[in-house]
Amino acid sequence: MIRPVQVEPLHIIHATDDYAVIEKPSGLLSVPGKGPHKQDCAALRVRAMFPTSNGPLVVHRLDMETSGLLVFGLTADAQRHLSGQFEQRIPEKAYWALLDGILEHDSGEINLPMRPDVANRPWQMIDHIHGRHATTRYRVLAREIDRTRVRLDRHARDSRSSSRAVVSSAVVVATSPHSRAATCGVPAPANARATS
Repeated sequence: MIRPVQVEPLHIIHATDDYAVIEKPSGLLSVPGKGPHKQDCAALRVRAMFPTSNGPLVVHRLDMETSGLLVFGLTADAQRHLSGQFEQRIPEKAYWALLDGILEHDSGEINLPMRPDVANRPWQMIDHIHGRHATTRYRVLAREIDRTRVRLDRHARDSRSSSRAVVSSAVVVATSPHSRAATCGVPAPANARATS
């Protein structure tokens, strides 16, 4: 007999019969990974929280180390409708990040070609040959002793990887205090435009 997996419930932000919006903590996968040790995920936990639904059906994902809101369809129709909205880039997305170092400008824009770093997943890397165009706008929220908090807004037509772009000479460290740090001390790209 197979026993159901016991998991901690997630914080529900909003739920209807058709969909649920949950708060995914840093360190939790959005969907199951490869291998038995990577089966705990937001999708499994939502299924346990809504046992009478036809879902949860994944609408979008967040990286394991990213905390934030996740939307799940609880019916096939809801999932199809919500996925269509994400494909058309109707929902607005914003990310908050903690940067190592102090940014000089209050806001700016980064335009760089990005692609997955296959040797260091889930990280992204700048690749002028194989990367996809990515535009990220940033705005400083606070400057601390040796770091800067920013809001990152992805331009509507660009790939999701743009939220990891390098800003000035600072580096995106984490999207939550529990994430591991990225280390790419590269100088400010020529196409990073400050708009202070």
